[in-house]
Amino acid sequence: MIDLNAQIKAIEMKRNIKVLYACDNGSRAFGYETDESDYDIRFIYSHPSDWYLSIYTKSDVLEVKTKNIEMHGWDIRKALQLLTKSNPSLHEWLASPVVYRCGKEVEIVRELAKRYFSSKTLTFHYVKMGHTNLKTYEQQKKQKLLLYSLKSVLYGEWIYAYNEMPSLSFQDLVNEFQMNTVIHNECLALLARKTLGNPALLISYIQFKLDDLKEKSQKLGSPLSVDYEEVDRVFRYILSQ
Repeated sequence: MIDLNAQIKAIEMKRNIKVLYACDNGSRAFGYETDESDYDIRFIYSHPSDWYLSIYTKSDVLEVKTKNIEMHGWDIRKALQLLTKSNPSLHEWLASPVVYRCGKEVEIVRELAKRYFSSKTLTFHYVKMGHTNLKTYEQQKKQKLLLYSLKSVLYGEWIYAYNEMPSLSFQDLVNEFQMNTVIHNECLALLARKTLGNPALLISYIQFKLDDLKEKSQKLGSPLSVDYEEVDRVFRYILSQ
């Protein structure tokens, strides 16, 4: 059995960093994993304060790959900068249902993320990703691409309805939305990696929903203006802990 906490601690020791938050952002977070699935770990970390006091630009990304684990992390300064732009990946990390490490500082980051959450930016992102994956699916016929397209629909619909990121497994998310029985069963078959009974119907459903989301999102308002002094205060507070 893989000891992920030990892996995280090893990175902290080797890199002289503090991992503030670590989660899964792959198939295990979506409930799509198999016994052979890798762990797709995403994390946010900080350096000692002196690391930031330099005239040189330093890498603010860490990547570690082993046989069954892929870890990708962002420095807290980078994470906060992306937060002010409502970065989709960062919001997915913070809303992941599978969390391996969550320091007390993360709640403050989550509060900032909610404050500067842009439903419009994120809905546009998922519509674009949904269309891209759907187009690639038509060429390659890989069901995983169809799953990603469906994910874009479900995430986009949730964001439009609730003005927040979903923090649910894929199956729970499917069950949250009203859809006819045939479409619902196709979604569950897709999640279970089974052969689809009517893929054309599911594709039509996804296409319709993406187009509908694109039209609806045009009416969404702009997010709050960013108070950069507030974000700086949060940054300094996190480094002081």
